[in-house]
Amino acid sequence: IETLLEKADIVEIISEYLPLRQAGQNFKAVCPFHHEKTPSFMVNPQKQIFHCFGCGAGGDVIEFVMKYEKLAFGEAIEFLAGKYSLVVPRDKDSGSAGESSLAYKLYEIHAQALGFYEDILKKNALGKTGREYLAQRGIAKEIADLLHIGFAPAGWSSFLDYAKQGKRAQEGDLVTAGLVIKNEKGSSYDRFRERLIFPIFDQKNRPIAFGGRTVENHDPKYLNSPETPIYSKGKHLYGLNFSKHAIVNEKAVLIVE
Repeated sequence: IETLLEKADIVEIISEYLPLRQAGQNFKAVCPFHHEKTPSFMVNPQKQIFHCFGCGAGGDVIEFVMKYEKLAFGEAIEFLAGKYSLVVPRDKDSGSAGESSLAYKLYEIHAQALGFYEDILKKNALGKTGREYLAQRGIAKEIADLLHIGFAPAGWSSFLDYAKQGKRAQEGDLVTAGLVIKNEKGSSYDRFRERLIFPIFDQKNRPIAFGGRTVENHDPKYLNSPETPIYSKGKHLYGLNFSKHAIVNEKAVLIVE
């Protein structure tokens, strides 16, 4: 939790939900928790807290997410951790809300994969092709960061080798997660290779699957994660985690291919 609070800047998080205006050293907005016309909702970046002088709501970034997203404390931790590619440590056999320990393993594996692909795109020489392709298509860095776009390098086992280092994950769990394929001869290799990676999130902002777009005209043009214990194509919609509040506010939704 301490690590999460160090990474999760309250101004950055709340500005994803509300249009904040600077007011001296603080930021202000119309409070989302009660009806008002004059802004009385204040965010203090120094203390990393928010407070509404109208309804009295207040607290740190975790409490804001709990209240706005209507999540329990543990769910808010998971939600924020997903935004910063942090793995929430837990006991080996832990589980809650009806989710199995296998499901938690798969959430952790996907969080690790998201961090791996993002680091390759942003910081690694192996991600140069991906960076050039994004620039060619006019995708701004801010958009790539918002959507957590990453890049899978060309090697056959780049992510598999990364996941095995430090025993981050068992090979069998990587196969179950759909990130590694095992062929009939027993050899294992990465599903995504030399592709831009688009994470698919659930409504708690946890990465649960990936879509890969070729940058070298390989077939298929688009390659997606298979269905897994945490991902069902019929139950999850790409981008809904980013747009659900706007959908509620506007009472309308546009769905595109």
